[in-house]
Amino acid sequence: MASSKAKYEAFLINNVSTISTLESSLRSITWFLPGRFKDAELASESLTSLLNLISMYHDTLLARVVKANPSYRPLIPTSLHTRFTKAWSDKDSLYKWTSRVLQVINYTELVVEMMLRRKVSEKARWRTVILIETIKASLRLLLLKITRRPLLSPPIPEREFDPTTLPPSSNSTSPTLAPSSAPASPPMTPEHLRNNHVPLEPHPLLTPSHSDVSPEEFLLPKALTTSSVKPSLTLIRTLSGPGEWLAEVVYILRPLVYACLLVADRRKPERSNRALVTALIMEMISRQLRRNPPPSASLERSEYARRDKDILWYLLRGSIWESYTRPKLESLVSATSHTPILGLFGALLKDWIPLIDDYYYSHYRHHADVVLVDLDALEVEFHLTASHIFLFLYTMSEPLSLPLPPLRRVVTSHDADGKSIIQSDVELPSEDMEQVKGARSASIWITTDSIPTNDNNKSDDGGKRGIDNPSNLDLVHPTGTNLRSTDLAPLAITPMHRTSSLDYNILGEVILINEDGTEKLLKNPGDVVIQKGTMHAWRNPSQDQWARWVTVLIAADPVVINGKQLGPEFKL
Repeated sequence: MASSKAKYEAFLINNVSTISTLESSLRSITWFLPGRFKDAELASESLTSLLNLISMYHDTLLARVVKANPSYRPLIPTSLHTRFTKAWSDKDSLYKWTSRVLQVINYTELVVEMMLRRKVSEKARWRTVILIETIKASLRLLLLKITRRPLLSPPIPEREFDPTTLPPSSNSTSPTLAPSSAPASPPMTPEHLRNNHVPLEPHPLLTPSHSDVSPEEFLLPKALTTSSVKPSLTLIRTLSGPGEWLAEVVYILRPLVYACLLVADRRKPERSNRALVTALIMEMISRQLRRNPPPSASLERSEYARRDKDILWYLLRGSIWESYTRPKLESLVSATSHTPILGLFGALLKDWIPLIDDYYYSHYRHHADVVLVDLDALEVEFHLTASHIFLFLYTMSEPLSLPLPPLRRVVTSHDADGKSIIQSDVELPSEDMEQVKGARSASIWITTDSIPTNDNNKSDDGGKRGIDNPSNLDLVHPTGTNLRSTDLAPLAITPMHRTSSLDYNILGEVILINEDGTEKLLKNPGDVVIQKGTMHAWRNPSQDQWARWVTVLIAADPVVINGKQLGPEFKL
C-alpha cells in the first residue's frame, strides 16, 4: 500500500502540470452535465466533489515537496491569503485539521443532500441539513477561538505555483520515497526565463514616446507594502472589543439560524419570509458591528469585500428567488431560446434553475470550487477550450424531453341489437394549466347527474362537459364525477392544493408531498393514492421524462378537524 502511494506521488510530481490541466478541464465540464440524462446533477456534483477532494490532497502533497526543497523560489509572490492560512496551519495542528474538515464538508455537502433526497424522506433530509450547518458553525467557532481573528474563506491555503518551477523530478521529490543520488546535471533553465538569443523590445520607459506611463506610475505597483513585510500570522490583527467578537459570531451563526427557521416555517401551512428576513438582518448587524480596517490591512479588507459580494446570493433564496430572480431568468431563457449561441447558454441556464429550487446547498456550489493559480491551467480554468465547446454543443444538441403524446380514450356503447360496440376512439390533447407551471391536463370524462349515473343511456361526449363550481376549484362536480389526466414536466412541482372530494389517483412515477413535509415516492406504474380531502402537492423526480397520472374526483363533504372546516384551497 505504501509503495503504491509512493508511486502515485512520484507520478503526480512528474506530471503535475498535465494533472492540473486535467482537473480544471473536468471541473469545467461538470457545469454542462445537469439535464443531460437521469440523475445528471448527481453525477455532476459527485465528480465536482471528487475533483475538489483530490485537488486538496494534491495541494497538501505538493506543499510538502516545495517545503522540503530549500532551493525552490516561487515565480509568483505568495498571496496574503495563502501566507496567513499556511502560517496558522504550520503553527497549530488543531487549526490545520479543523480547517481541512470544514473544507471537506463544503466540498461534499451538496452531493450528500442530493443522495439523501433520493433515499430518505424530506424531513430526514432537512434534519441532516441542520446537522451539517451545526457542525460547520461549531468548526468555524473553533477556528475563531484558535486565531482570535476574523475568519477567511477558504480557511486552507490555495495552490499558487507554476508547475514548471517545481524541483526536478527524482525519488527525492516524493515525501514517501527514499532520497536518491544527486542529479548528474544541473537543472535546466525554465523556457520562460530563457533569452533564446532573440533581442527584446526596449521598455517603453527607455524610449522617447513614453508620455502615457510616468516612472512613478510604473514603479508604484512594484513598491513593497506594509503587508509585504508583516509576519504572516499578523496580517490580520486580533479582535479586540465585544462588538468585533459579536460581529464574527453573528456572521458564523447566520447560516445555521437561517436553516433552522427555514425548516420551522416549512411545517406551517402559510408561506413565511421569516428565515430570509432574519438572515438579512444578521448580515446587516454583522456588517455594522465589524471594524473598519485601515487601507494597510489588505487581507482583512479583501475578506470583508468578499462577504459583501456574497450578499448577492440572497437573490437565489426564498421569496426573492421565487418572485424576482427566477422569473427574470426564465424570461431570459425564453427570450434567447431561438437565438444562435445565446440559446445554447439559455438552455444550460434552464437546466440549472430546477436545482436551485430543489436543493438547499446548490446556492453554495461556488464556494466549493478550488481556486488555482496555475499558469499552465489558467486558460483552461477560466476560458472554455475548443473541446469543451464541442462537447457542450454535442450534449445540447440532444433533444430535451418533450411532453407526453395525447392520451387515447376508447368509449364503448351498444348497437340497435344491444351488442357492445366501440362508440369512439380518440386522442385527448393535454392543455397547459395556467396556474401550474410545467403542468398539462386533459378532461377524460365527466358525469353530471347523481350516482348511479344515467350515462349508459346517453350518447354525448362526457369529455366535453364542463364543471362550473369555483367553490371547489372547478375540479369537482357537486353531483357527479370527474376523470382527468395530469402531465408534469421533469423536476416540476405543483402548488399545495386541496379539494373537498375523494380522489382516486392512478400514478406513474411521481412524488406525493404532504403538508407536514413528508414525501412518498411512487415509482411503479399503477400505484394508487387515495386523497381524502387532504392538502398535497405532486413533484416529478425525473430529470428528463414527463410524468402522467389519472385521477377520479368524487364530491365529498369538507373535512372537519377540531371544529375547523378544511375547505378547498390552492396555494400559489
